[in-house]
Amino acid sequence: MTPEVSLVQQVGAVARRSVTRTLRQRALLVFPVLFPLILFAINGSALSAATKIPGFPTDSYRAFALAIPFIQGALFVSISAGTDLARDIETGFFNRLALTPLRGSALLIGQLGGAFVVAALQSVVNSDSQLFAHTKRQIVAAFTACIALYSTASSAPSGRGSSESSHR
Repeated sequence: MTPEVSLVQQVGAVARRSVTRTLRQRALLVFPVLFPLILFAINGSALSAATKIPGFPTDSYRAFALAIPFIQGALFVSISAGTDLARDIETGFFNRLALTPLRGSALLIGQLGGAFVVAALQSVVNSDSQLFAHTKRQIVAAFTACIALYSTASSAPSGRGSSESSHR
């Protein structure tokens, strides 16, 4: 008899698959992190005149709009997690797992592992960049760094060979 695997071990196995799949798809990492920061940089500068409206709650528009990149990033992450879940259902992965002793709760919680990694990365990058975005010069530097990061990430090899398509 094999010993019963705990819920934490089952969640860990499914989460490892989810994280690996997410890390292999750079667009799932780049857009939830960079796109909200780009909009924050543009809107933070362009809408700063709104602070002159009588009764505006703060002196800095960037302080007012601080939560917007986090909300946008969370929306991107949740959409990606839902898409991954739908893809697993469509390809029959869930049906194959139904034949194993894997608990349903472990499957759903583990599927969110990739989304959690992207959300954690997004939170760290957004927090750090917003701490340094107090002057327009720093916003331009942060925007330039985001573009450079995106360019580097999208041009780097993905680890998947081109021979994959030649076997089809």
